Parts: sequence; structure tokens; C-alpha cells
Amino acid sequence: MADLRSVPELEKRLAGQQPIMGVPAAAGAFGGSGSTPNLGSMLYANDPEAAKRIAAKLRDVLARRSEQPGAERLRQALVEALVPLREPTMLPTYFKLLNLRETDQTRRAALRGIGELRNPNAADIVVAWLNKDPSPLVRKQAITTLETTSGTEQFETLYQRMQPGFEGNADVRAEAWRVFSALLPQASTEQVNRWPGRFPMRSSSSPARSALGNSLSRVSHCPGFARKLAVCVSLEGATAPCWI
Repeated sequence: MADLRSVPELEKRLAGQQPIMGVPAAAGAFGGSGSTPNLGSMLYANDPEAAKRIAAKLRDVLARRSEQPGAERLRQALVEALVPLREPTMLPTYFKLLNLRETDQTRRAALRGIGELRNPNAADIVVAWLNKDPSPLVRKQAITTLETTSGTEQFETLYQRMQPGFEGNADVRAEAWRVFSALLPQASTEQVNRWPGRFPMRSSSSPARSALGNSLSRVSHCPGFARKLAVCVSLEGATAPCWI
């Protein structure tokens, strides 16, 4: 269980000159992506100034001590620790970490950090990296990040990622559909009416058949349209609307 009382001691460890093998554990106390609240998210919620101070120390360690060979685990731990602290000045650092010299885990953590900052100016860079990264896990995280950094302007990008001929990984395609449907309530009537014809008709059905209709029912300017439209999702993760 994360305990805010441990912060002063962890802060000393990050600022000290202890052997480098001890740093990942200190950094790891702040990070983590599970459902249990981690120390970083608790610190951000309860003491934003302390969160900024810890973020500055983590960034300093990242700059000073993680460049030597064999420091991949350290870099990953530092970036993961920075994510829940939501430090806006980290955005350029996260962008720099989107390169294939970093591990898949570090690139995913950088994308999570970008998503936590919810900066719409980051969306184009996230999309550019989505189109470059060879790892399905990283591409999936890039799509997840678009949910908090973009809006309906990225519908075309998400639509492409739903297509088996464009995106070979079913998990990535499914995440593209999830984010697409999550952003639908932001769409204008004109945008909504543009999409039914883009999906091929399918005869198969699934539990997600009414997902688009349900999403659109929350859009007050097109309730009639919402009642007419549902979605079929194939077992492979592709999506298709079905008029009913």
C-alpha cells in the first residue's frame, strides 16, 4: 500500500549519490500502471508542490544517470515514475523518448505520460509515432493516448487502424474502435452522418452491435440518427455499421 509518509526518505534516495542499482526501487515506488493507487498519483492529488519537486528530481536522475550502457531498467523505472506525477514540463522529454533506441516498455510509458498531460498539441506527434512503431503494444498505447489528447479530428486515423488490411494486430484494432466510440459524443451532426457509409455491411452480429447507437444517443443533436444505427464488430476486431 502506498504511504505518503515514505516520500521524504524516497526523495533523499533520489537526490543522493547511492549506487545506481538502488535508484529503480526508489523511482518505482512512485510509478506503476495498475488499478491500485500508486504513490505518484496520491502525491499529485494531495500535494501538487511535492509532486513537482519529485518530478524534478526524477528528471534530473534521468538526465544524469541513465545514459550509460545497461541502464534500460533504470530509464524505464524513471519514466514510469514520472507518469502519475503529471508534470507538464516533461512533455518535450516524453517526445524525445519516442525513438527505437528505447525499449518497448519505455516508449509505452512515455506515451502514457503524454496521455496523462492531456495536451491537444501532442496529438500530431502521437499519430506520427503510431505510424512508425513496430510494436503492437506501443501502437495500442499510442491509440489510448489519443483518447485524452485529441478529438474527432483523429477519426480518420482511428478508422484506418480498425482495418485488418492496415493494422495487423487485433488488439490494436479493438482499441482503435474503443477510442473512436469514446470520442463519438464530441462529434457534430455533420461528422456523425459522414461515417455510416465508410464501413462495409456485415451479416454477423456481436455483443457490441449497438455500441455506436448507444454512443450517439448521448449526442442530443442527433437522437433520431442514433436510434437507426448500430454496429457489428467482427471476431477479428473490425467494425461495421448495420442499419436497423
